[in-house]
Amino acid sequence: WSNNISLDAKHDIKKISKITTEFPPIIKRFSKKFITIYNQALTAEENELTEICRLGYRKAFEFLIKDYLIKKNEKEEHQTIKEMQLYPCINKYVTNDEIKLLAHRILWLGNDHAHYVKRWKGKSLSDLKRLITLSLKWIVIHEELLKVMKDMPKGKK
Repeated sequence: WSNNISLDAKHDIKKISKITTEFPPIIKRFSKKFITIYNQALTAEENELTEICRLGYRKAFEFLIKDYLIKKNEKEEHQTIKEMQLYPCINKYVTNDEIKLLAHRILWLGNDHAHYVKRWKGKSLSDLKRLITLSLKWIVIHEELLKVMKDMPKGKK
């Protein structure tokens, strides 16, 4: 019985088509793992593996945020960021209150997909993906703003 399941699973995997999406260069530079996980979740979604893809998107978000926080913090904080659970990590290291609120909501929806009973009724996979996209846009805008501030320091012409 279990051998037949294994053979069926191997057969079905061959039919799955791989889907990828492009990300901005800044994301490619600091979070390759996010891109890998996100694209695997996207592939699962496109192949109608919707229960699995939801957890994949949640995991991708964790890598995105932790990689970004590692990038933004001193080397002595890196191990703490890696080991800390994501919710307290966001509370400690994300300084923008609006982004902190956004990140919390992503965690709520992402975690909702891992549990038997959902707390966020009426929220869908597209809501989770939309919030992750907003966090990506914020990171890109924030990095571009930092670049402008470096290129055009206050009071200099």
